Amino acid sequence: MKEDAHQGWHEANKSKAVCLKSTLAKAIEDQLKLTEDEKVLFRLVKNPRNFDDLLDSGVLPEMDTLALLHGLYLGEILEFTDLEKARHIVPLEIRKHRNALRGVKDTARKKIRKEQLKPRAPAKPAEKEKSVSRKAAPPAPPQLRSSRKSNKSNRLDPRKIKIAGTSQQRMAIRKVIENYERLMNKDHYNFLCISPKAKDGDIKTAYFSLVKEMHPDNLTRLGIDLPEVHELAKAVFGKLNEAYNTLKDFNKRLDYDAQLESGAINTRVMRSGKMRRSRDAQTQNTMAESYLKKGQYQKAEEHFRLAIEFDDEVPEYHTSLAWCIATNPRNRNAKMIQRGKEILSETIQRFHHPEAAYRLGLLCIRDDNYHTALQLFDKTLKMDPDHAQAKKEKSVVIQRLKEEQEALDAKNAPESGFLSKFFQKKK
Repeated sequence: MKEDAHQGWHEANKSKAVCLKSTLAKAIEDQLKLTEDEKVLFRLVKNPRNFDDLLDSGVLPEMDTLALLHGLYLGEILEFTDLEKARHIVPLEIRKHRNALRGVKDTARKKIRKEQLKPRAPAKPAEKEKSVSRKAAPPAPPQLRSSRKSNKSNRLDPRKIKIAGTSQQRMAIRKVIENYERLMNKDHYNFLCISPKAKDGDIKTAYFSLVKEMHPDNLTRLGIDLPEVHELAKAVFGKLNEAYNTLKDFNKRLDYDAQLESGAINTRVMRSGKMRRSRDAQTQNTMAESYLKKGQYQKAEEHFRLAIEFDDEVPEYHTSLAWCIATNPRNRNAKMIQRGKEILSETIQRFHHPEAAYRLGLLCIRDDNYHTALQLFDKTLKMDPDHAQAKKEKSVVIQRLKEEQEALDAKNAPESGFLSKFFQKKK
């Protein structure tokens, strides 16, 4: 009954944004005695947020999120506002709130801010005379600080971009922002979502599939004329072309691999997985599964890729990504379905993951390839003897193969049955 009440409240108000009331006391968060995840969600709604973004954030399960929001509204802590004022949620924002709750301090960022504030203070005449009288004081540090200041001022902050327009335009802007935040600091292999051992054909396929998605002209077709969004899209598209031009050339690829191995290329997300955060990967995986349940395969695929980007050592993420690609009803291209099967095969070889073998067997059944499916189910049970679904599907496949064999035998020997009936009548 409570779930129905929460759902009814959501359906009645999903066209609005929610945020905390401005008249609340500062100590209200402590008075509510919330858990860590609930506090993260509570801090997110200090700014206007869209209902769907909060439910898909992965901070809490959907029903728990809805129950908390409904409770805050009934307690007159939450209020409704215009949907146009809503700000989208990015993983970095969630991480920032978690670190603040756990007492994790970002000292490097504070240092940069202090250095940038120094050049802004106007210099007094007396201080200028002192600085001139000192022979050892070099003029280089002020120049370095001013250059840092200009770099930061010219750099775009995707979180400050106001998302507005039709639902299709807002979706396209969010996609550009997400691509910029998760792709710009990756190496070329992770950018194209391919293995370091990928062949030329795989590189080409991955590139052209991403070109259609990331081309800046898509924004113009939708009537989006925000220069900040176009600049983000051009930056991502330029990075995509750079990755493709490097990896398609044999000599350039050799040099790039050598630089990756030596650590000369400093990327935030390394292929070894040592710098990835498992919690961020779990958050992205939860969001992907939520989108998959709703039938939003494209968004689910993006978040599964992002989960792999954060933690490449979890076979479940690779299996889910492959299944999402192969079962997407919009992927009528045989190459995309084949790509899903290839990812499952790579997951089996790399991790010996039984679920990957089971899913690949299901795809073989869909193609009426029962013999290969039977081999894959045997492989699944060899890795996991207690896999109940593989046992069930194996028995179904064996029954189908028996029926096919019986039908084939009856078709190949129809005359023997006719002659036997004829002789029986004659007798």
